[in-house]
Amino acid sequence: MQTHSSFLNFIISGSLAILLSHGASAANTPAEDKIANALKLVEAKPDEASVYAPLALAYASRARETANGEFYTKGMAAVEKALQLDPKNFEAQKAEAWILLGQHEFQKALEKTRALNKRSGDDPMVYAMRTDAAIETGNYEEAEEAAQWSLDMDAGGVPGLTRAAYLREHFGDFDGAIALMKKSFNRIRSSDTEERAWVLTHLGHLYLLKGEPEAAENAHVEALKIFPNYHYALLNLAHTKSALGKKEEALELHHKHYATAGHPENLYELAKAMRSAGKNDEADKAFSEFEKAALEESRNVDNANRELTAYYIEEANNPLEALRVANLEMANRQDWRTLYAHARALHASGRFAEARKSMSQALAIGVMIPEMQYHAGIIARDNGDKDAARTFFKKAENRAVCAELKKRAQEAEKSLP
Repeated sequence: MQTHSSFLNFIISGSLAILLSHGASAANTPAEDKIANALKLVEAKPDEASVYAPLALAYASRARETANGEFYTKGMAAVEKALQLDPKNFEAQKAEAWILLGQHEFQKALEKTRALNKRSGDDPMVYAMRTDAAIETGNYEEAEEAAQWSLDMDAGGVPGLTRAAYLREHFGDFDGAIALMKKSFNRIRSSDTEERAWVLTHLGHLYLLKGEPEAAENAHVEALKIFPNYHYALLNLAHTKSALGKKEEALELHHKHYATAGHPENLYELAKAMRSAGKNDEADKAFSEFEKAALEESRNVDNANRELTAYYIEEANNPLEALRVANLEMANRQDWRTLYAHARALHASGRFAEARKSMSQALAIGVMIPEMQYHAGIIARDNGDKDAARTFFKKAENRAVCAELKKRAQEAEKSLP
């Protein structure tokens, strides 16, 4: 069993020891302040299980601020300490579910939140987390039901509002999603800067999907004012700049984003931006590094398998490997993004009928992503259904913000017999 001393040495290692000794500061982020305050409680009452859940959640908040998974590890250590002291501690189990989501252990998180719902059916945050887990595993009906329960229990609560917004996005209702995200933003305290920046970033993402890149750009810029160098905002602002044809600005933002959050999927985004900007030698090198890093983690639940699938299709011209990786992810979850990647891999492998089946499953959810509509058109075309292909190409053309995608959709439609 881990001793109290060794546990504290682990969770306050490095810069966090400075936080503990100096206390909360105006210069700290919200999560850093939460960590400092929670560590004081742990020091004062080390044998009380109730003090460890706030510490676990504070570390989880810091993980989201920084994109550094080590903070989830520290948070889970705090959960384990709480459950050693009190195996039935409800708040510690809730914190465990939240951290499992952050670690992309979506199936485990779904099982945990289902169990917590049985134990206590009146907690809106548990239903919100269950929504997250159900979405990520492709259980959309369960997600919708859980989000509704969260809203029924707390109609103005941020957890329920943001999950309902996320579902509306998945179902193609961008206006409804934007309205709910705005409502949630107005309910977040001004001191919770990361949470406010997250909502603004997602608003920007929604505006871009809706075809309003200027509004998207404004939302991302505002998010970066509230929380400078925020990794989510940097990535989404880069996507917006790219859609606006500002390739050099997009590339600069992708460089900054990867420097902030150096994960394989972000290296893939950077490599694509390099290719788009005509920096082919740099792109070749980055793609090679990405492939190596992504393969190393391909059997982990937290992986870059969807990006790796796209890489094998678009860059490496290796459809068999694309399908192998896509099948690997399909065994783990079947959300629309995974179904979409699987459909593309099947198509690249010449398995057109199976590709159409997977694409149809993804589209049935209601997703209205222009690039997805374009690829659905390609798959329909190669299945001999020119009428469906024409409809998909037209949808892609009408919804695309990116001029390059719009042009591809137009050319594909014109090429139909």
